Amino acid sequence: PISLPVVWVAVARRCGLICHPLANVPRHVLIRIPTAGESTVGPAETDFYLDAFDGGKLMSWQDFCAFLTDMLAMMGSRMRDIEPHLSEFVAVTPPVLLYLRMMRNLENIYRQTGDRLRLQGIQLQMRTLIHLLEQGAASGGYR
Repeated sequence: PISLPVVWVAVARRCGLICHPLANVPRHVLIRIPTAGESTVGPAETDFYLDAFDGGKLMSWQDFCAFLTDMLAMMGSRMRDIEPHLSEFVAVTPPVLLYLRMMRNLENIYRQTGDRLRLQGIQLQMRTLIHLLEQGAASGGYR
């Protein structure tokens, strides 16, 4: 599922649409589309949010907040007020951190299926990437 929004963002950018992946949303990677059309992200309340995995469902700020509230409730979260945490959920995810999230998903899949060889391989990649991030060698930004 993470691959679909990544491809969606790549194609959209190639077509000239400014958009950003959001990988801090539980169980989802959404796409943030700034309404100002600028390369920098403006106020979250004015932007649109797209769920590529749900048929390209486009959400307003209010829709996004409702989606997030429902998602957290479905996960059994006791978080009643999402307002203080909204900035974390709408933060643009740098490519290196999106890649790390993809690797964590693979790690969970390999652990669940008992694929020890691939599990060890992905864990080695994750340790290497985390080490590079800690050393400042891996760039977190877009080019």
